[in-house]
Amino acid sequence: MKITRNNRVIIETTNMRHGCLEQGGVSGAVDSYDLDAVLRATGLPDRTAVAAASDTDLAPAYGDNGVMIYQAIERECVGHIVRTGHIIQ
Repeated sequence: MKITRNNRVIIETTNMRHGCLEQGGVSGAVDSYDLDAVLRATGLPDRTAVAAASDTDLAPAYGDNGVMIYQAIERECVGHIVRTGHIIQ
């Protein structure tokens, strides 16, 4: 995941299925979250761990429950929409 100079975590969403864009999904949506809130929500130890992680990795704060990082962030953090993206028809 990308981290800005202002300590914001940037997550870009593109719905894919089997390597192709998914019909009815979103392409290019970008959300911004506070780094401290992301660290609390996911259980990752520090900034470098967040930068090295993928949003589809499992969140350590949830143990073995199968909750991915982006799901933990969506549940517990308030984000800002940077770009809405396009709906795939």
